[in-house]
Amino acid sequence: MALRDKTLDYARGVLMMCVILIHIKSFGRTYPDVKDFIETFTMPVFLFITGFLVNIDKTWRQFLSYQFRLLMPYVVVSTAYATVNVFIPVSDQLFTPSLTHFANALLLHPVGPYWFLYTMMVCGWCYFLSFRLFRKQDAATCLVFFCLLLTVVALLSDSLPFKITFFYFVGAALRRSSRGTRHFAPASALSVAPAALLLSTENSHDWAMTSTLVAVVLLMSFFYWAYQRMATTAAGRFLCFIGRNTLPVYLFHPAFTMAARFVEPLFKFDSTTMVFTLCTLVMSLLGSIVIAFVIDKCRLSLLFGRSPMLTLSKEETGSLT
Repeated sequence: MALRDKTLDYARGVLMMCVILIHIKSFGRTYPDVKDFIETFTMPVFLFITGFLVNIDKTWRQFLSYQFRLLMPYVVVSTAYATVNVFIPVSDQLFTPSLTHFANALLLHPVGPYWFLYTMMVCGWCYFLSFRLFRKQDAATCLVFFCLLLTVVALLSDSLPFKITFFYFVGAALRRSSRGTRHFAPASALSVAPAALLLSTENSHDWAMTSTLVAVVLLMSFFYWAYQRMATTAAGRFLCFIGRNTLPVYLFHPAFTMAARFVEPLFKFDSTTMVFTLCTLVMSLLGSIVIAFVIDKCRLSLLFGRSPMLTLSKEETGSLT
């Protein structure tokens, strides 16, 4: 497996916690402004890191294996999510038990949080084909074609607007430049201030804004600074572990955020909802890891296109790359 900058694991661990917070309904109802602020940067940074980490210097067989390892968990959890939504309205997307609705959810309009895996697969194909078909050309030519493919996809599908795939593209372009993220985002604690200012503007929720891209770079600078100071701490190691295992946490955390609604009445004593939010966050993180551990022990991880589900080695690449 490839070695890489562990700061990216740390950053993805932080971002994964942000994703869970966004999916805790009571947190969003109580603190809508905070939720909106978190949403402005979480997925853009996630997509940027993912594009940077993805390696498409593969043979056809290796690339198809990579796509299969994304497709299997996507199909399994999306089908499960859509099935649950037939009986329990867990989102704004309502379903009827028909093959048409399930096919639409899998192929055209991904459900719940699993649009991210869908985006990874489509962007991965565009990325791979660009550098495969134009392998005799320089990287700049391949990147131009990659950008054109993403634009065509955006025109054909309302599920993948260019303002989303753009951040994946920027991360991939940075990787092809042969320079690490540290070159463009040197560690600095001060970078979080202008990033927060940019993300607090009225139009910051529109990822198409140039300010969002600038904020992404500034946040990467802050993550480098934060990791340098937390690398040897228990919290830093835990966040890196979560960052190496973003796939199982991303796949399974909705089960816990949905289940938490049934015990929410027990937390009426806390008007701030922070106790409930913290408990749900911890339950989602640890519960997802336990599920992945059990799947590995039962040798069922191949159902999710990989073996094992959990990435334990500090030297291995994360599970969403």
